[in-house]
Amino acid sequence: MLTSKIYHLLFTGILSITSLSIYANNDVTVYESDANYHYRIPAIVADASDKPTRLYAFSEKRHRGTNLKCGDSGEIDIVMKTSNDNGIHWSSESIVAGNTNISAEIGTKDAYTNPTVLYTKNNIHLIFNTHLRSQCASGKHVLSSQRMKVGDRKFWHSYSSNGGKTWSKAKQITIPSNLRDRVDMVGPGNGIMTKDGRLIFPASGKNLISNDYGKTWSVSKMKHGGSEATIVELCNGTLMRNDRPGFTNTKFLISKNEPNNRVYSVGSNKGDSWSDWKEMKGITMPINPWVQASLVKLDCTNDHQTVLAFSTPNHIKSREKMSIFISKDSGIKWQKVSQLTNSKSDYSSLVKLSNNKLGILYEDGFGAKSIKYSSINLN
Repeated sequence: MLTSKIYHLLFTGILSITSLSIYANNDVTVYESDANYHYRIPAIVADASDKPTRLYAFSEKRHRGTNLKCGDSGEIDIVMKTSNDNGIHWSSESIVAGNTNISAEIGTKDAYTNPTVLYTKNNIHLIFNTHLRSQCASGKHVLSSQRMKVGDRKFWHSYSSNGGKTWSKAKQITIPSNLRDRVDMVGPGNGIMTKDGRLIFPASGKNLISNDYGKTWSVSKMKHGGSEATIVELCNGTLMRNDRPGFTNTKFLISKNEPNNRVYSVGSNKGDSWSDWKEMKGITMPINPWVQASLVKLDCTNDHQTVLAFSTPNHIKSREKMSIFISKDSGIKWQKVSQLTNSKSDYSSLVKLSNNKLGILYEDGFGAKSIKYSSINLN
């Protein structure tokens, strides 16, 4: 594995990207796919109050069975592993959503997908989707988004207050009919809690919002769609959403041309109002198919700019070269600071850690052969 060390000089502006050194890093495999199970869609959160930081790594566990082409149309559970030593060792996996008490009231014929997580106030919040799984009788991989009708996919919320040992009974989040679409997915990846305590989870064309730490939920509309979204609160109090184009009509909003990269929108009124989409500039990403990405807030500068981290495959023609970028001006300019792979890589989830570190859980290898964890020093 390749990655690059981030020196503190990067944040002083003294060190340029050309002088960053590359060194071998001890990336750790968290989930390994095999003939029976295929692990995809990583999501990670951290409990910084623990010393060392306690990590929670989530993933879809796709049952291959006798047919290897069911993909996101087949039997799927959401699983979790934990680490108490900064990601060096990981626990055995536990099923969080699937054939367990969390989902007993949902149904055993559903696929449990798109884990989107947030750790706050000693609780792990999980929002996920369900949809009726197919039997893949034709032997072909048909994307769930291609075969579902509007309203087929449902949204659920559950939380754990004891480090993932037990989970609350999942409660369905009702989506108004005028805010439903055929894709209708949450995240995947991470939600946020704003300065005023509002929980916000990005979803296709909308945001799921709670003002009482998950007891009740409301939905705000994005302008013109958006999907596979990630969200941050900037240091000036506004919000920024960063989305994958292509699933919805976001791709038709930028000079009537398909964007080369992901798109972003800025939110005001605590996330109730959003700007038109603009194309993200300065980072090379795969085009058609586009790809999920991860965005996290790291710090605030003295002039109230936001330091952000962003992870994505860094290749224009295919999903490969998983990389991390840093912006010191609220996402206007980006600097590549780490490349974790030279080969195929897909989805990722970033997490800010204590002791000036940044963690990443990412899919490595063609078709997500494994899900790996790595961390870098920000110093």
